[in-house]
Amino acid sequence: MYENEKLELVEKDGLCGVANKQGELVVPCKYSVVMDFCEGLAPVLKDGLWGFVNTEGVEVIPCQYKSVKYFKGGYSPVIKELCGIIDKQGNEIIPCQYEGVYNFKGDYALVKQGGLWGVANKKAEIVIPCNYKDEALDDSYFEDVYQISNKELMKELLK
Repeated sequence: MYENEKLELVEKDGLCGVANKQGELVVPCKYSVVMDFCEGLAPVLKDGLWGFVNTEGVEVIPCQYKSVKYFKGGYSPVIKELCGIIDKQGNEIIPCQYEGVYNFKGDYALVKQGGLWGVANKKAEIVIPCNYKDEALDDSYFEDVYQISNKELMKELLK
């Protein structure tokens, strides 16, 4: 069942879609996978690439990503060749140029470049340089992270 149990997954000829309670197709059976709806959009897999459809069956974000996450707060981390973050219209808010990303928390997202983590804002500006190792994301390494100049911002993001 999907989004408030008003929709359900259907399969036809080995492909997936979504129907409403009346059995009417809302999302056509043309996808290998249709995931649950979240914030009005569902990740879909077609020809090995992911995109998103809305509850009317419109593919609002084309299937062009190797991986996607559910939308949270209007944003979704995605992977093309590299990682970025998109909004519900498919705009790359954080360009797909990073080795890793964590979704926005407030106005900031963690980004990984050159094997190190930093922080970007919604204008894709790096506000804390990518100078921090993976271990900085682990609670046991907070002491090192607190030494940075924007320690309150980083502390909040790593909660």
